[in-house]
Amino acid sequence: MEIPDGDEFLIAFGVEPAPSALDADIYEMRIPGDELAVVFSYSEGGESVRVSWERKGSPLMEAFREGVEAVRIRDVEGRVGISCLSRMGPFVGVLDIDIYPNLKIKDSILLEESE
Repeated sequence: MEIPDGDEFLIAFGVEPAPSALDADIYEMRIPGDELAVVFSYSEGGESVRVSWERKGSPLMEAFREGVEAVRIRDVEGRVGISCLSRMGPFVGVLDIDIYPNLKIKDSILLEESE
């Protein structure tokens, strides 16, 4: 799985992933916000990512994706976030998570066209 290094996360979000207290193979980071916090975690060996949104420590929503090939930090037109590219069988997915300036998620799973 292709993933940015810790310094890239630190520059984009002010925090870098650290090993989870529950599982050293999982790296996670908590990105605080005014009302909501974003918790992003990944397992390179498990080729998976998880993102959750919390309000005052209580989870509001969670998304999980397996078969992740690449995680990319993106900064486009003032929107800073994370894109997770995945492939499972004939399906290709993109989980786009905008973190700044406003929290937004776009999840697309499409049937890959065969040649």
